[in-house]
Amino acid sequence: MNKAGLLRRYAPRNDMEKLASEVSDLLKVNKMKLRVAESFTGGLICSLLVQNAGASEYLLEGLVCYSDEAKADRLGVDRGVIDEYGAVSCAVCDAMLESFRHCERSEAIQNIELVSNAGLLRYARNDIIIATTGNADPSSCPRIGFIGVKTKEIAIIKKISLNKSRVENIKTGAAIALQITLEILKENT
Repeated sequence: MNKAGLLRRYAPRNDMEKLASEVSDLLKVNKMKLRVAESFTGGLICSLLVQNAGASEYLLEGLVCYSDEAKADRLGVDRGVIDEYGAVSCAVCDAMLESFRHCERSEAIQNIELVSNAGLLRYARNDIIIATTGNADPSSCPRIGFIGVKTKEIAIIKKISLNKSRVENIKTGAAIALQITLEILKENT
C-alpha cells in the first residue's frame, strides 16, 4: 500500500452524497464490513452511507458517542486517556479506533468473536473502522477535530481545523472521513 499517497492533505469535497456512494460501492464489491463511532459528526457519516441501497451488506453499526461518558461506556475508551488528553485529542480518537483492534475475523466461530466488555462493540467482524471526535461549535476551544480510519493494514488519524459554522464543521468532518475511507479502499482494491 502506498501510505504516502494516503497521507496527503485532505480537502473536504462538496459532493458528500457522491462520495458516500463511492465508499458504499467499494465496501459492497469487496464484501467489507464497517463500524462507525461518531462524536462531533453526530451520525452524519452513517446517514450519508445509508442513503445508498444495500448499506446493510456492509454497515454493521454506527454509534454516536458524543459525551465522554458514552466514549468510555459504549466504546471502552479508558477514562484516564480522556482525563489526560481531553476528549478532543488524537489519543482519544486512537482509543475509539482501538476498541475495534481485536475485532478480527474468526471463521471458526462464524465471524463473531467476543473481544472485550466494550459495550455494543464487543462482538465484531470488522474490516474498516471510522471514528470522529472534535468540537463542532466554532466558539469552543480547541477548534479542532480528529478523524480516524483503520483497517488491519493501516490506521490514519487526521487533525483538522474547525473554523466555520457548526453545521459546516460537521459536514467537513464527515466529508473528510469519507474521503480518507475512499482512498484507503481504492488502495486496497
